[in-house]
Amino acid sequence: MQYCFAGHIPQAQQKFAATPHGVVNGQLATIEREIDENRPNVSAAAGGIQCSLSDMLVWAQLQLNKGIKADGNRLFSLAQHKQMWSPQTIMPVSGTDKQHNNTHFSAYGLGWRLNDVDGHLRVHHSGSLAGMYSYVSFFPELDLGIVVLTNQESSAGRSALMYTLMKPYLGDDQTDWLAAFAPRTSNSGAREKNHNQTSAPVALLTQDKLIQAALGVYRDDWLGDFYLEQKEDRIQLRSARVSKLIGGIYEDSKKDRYLVRWDDRSLAADVFVQLHRDKNNKLSYIELVPVFSDIDFSYDFQDLKLQKLVD
Repeated sequence: MQYCFAGHIPQAQQKFAATPHGVVNGQLATIEREIDENRPNVSAAAGGIQCSLSDMLVWAQLQLNKGIKADGNRLFSLAQHKQMWSPQTIMPVSGTDKQHNNTHFSAYGLGWRLNDVDGHLRVHHSGSLAGMYSYVSFFPELDLGIVVLTNQESSAGRSALMYTLMKPYLGDDQTDWLAAFAPRTSNSGAREKNHNQTSAPVALLTQDKLIQAALGVYRDDWLGDFYLEQKEDRIQLRSARVSKLIGGIYEDSKKDRYLVRWDDRSLAADVFVQLHRDKNNKLSYIELVPVFSDIDFSYDFQDLKLQKLVD
């Protein structure tokens, strides 16, 4: 596997890497990669392996061979393979699976989703990072593995590609899957428009006494320090650890709540800053509340509690 890396792609190989793309302010745009080889890749546990398509197919064949490599040597045991592909957690059957796949069960194994599609076991998982969406499906009874890698952010487009490739093997070579998933594409476009055009926010005056009193350093046990600060002519929230999480503070109609619009509009994840006070009416901590309920779940804003540090 020549072009498969755990963590950051080496400098010499970065010229071969695909460029991420997304829709920003209604236009297709490239999304800047965050590359700092001197810092650990904080997303490695969820998406730290970066591979070429040819190397992914080698890995897919290993999975179908139940841990046996092309040279005949075993990488992981048959018992481990069975455990990974066995249900560990029962999951609900999605509406898409009911509609398109005649699915009766859905479960999660160890790192794999499991369900039945048109009478065949499917082992699969998708992947979603900024500007990069992927999808892998196995049908072990058919000795079939399919890998879809895209440098765009349409989950509907990703699904349409996967269904176009897998369904003929399951007896359906007639359905136009681009058309079938088109409504999801339209809904996604509408959501993106909402995320990037938060209705005419009013910039917060730097003289605002409430926000001036709230300025300072806040710390979350998981994500580290955030700075609620005045920078030249604006008030902003800035993460010390995640360079893209920086945005201006805007007025909101609710008490002790302000809107944050991230400067990087490709994030599509604006939040409200909600101030919380103790019994003495002294500012205690802030929480970040998504403006829209459909932001990517992996932002995990709901798990953050930013405690104000003593000056």
